[in-house]
Amino acid sequence: MTENLFKDEVVANQFNDYNDVLEQVLGYNFVLSILKSTQAKKILDYVCGPGKVSLRLANQLSADIVAVDESAKMIEIAKRERKHQQIDYKIVKKDNLDFISDNSVDGAIACYVFINNQSEQ
Repeated sequence: MTENLFKDEVVANQFNDYNDVLEQVLGYNFVLSILKSTQAKKILDYVCGPGKVSLRLANQLSADIVAVDESAKMIEIAKRERKHQQIDYKIVKKDNLDFISDNSVDGAIACYVFINNQSEQ
């Protein structure tokens, strides 16, 4: 298995600088509209990267956002550049989400994530 490239500081910074307007138009706006309609109170942003989508969620919804990534570099960028009182950024290891109680999340988002996952599970 290959190491997650997004853990590298250079790659994390380059990804942070990437303009994701195409993804916003093709996917994020739709997902936001669905989450708005459900009136979710707590949302998981799975593999949040540098927190771009987490911040969009927090700015447009009244929900609390649990934003997780296995890249400490990405979480560092998110905490520094996209701090928000509704967002709790966390580092996860091996997809372990045991800090989230069962049935405590109303919605989850994992936009454009699984193409980068090392494991089929």
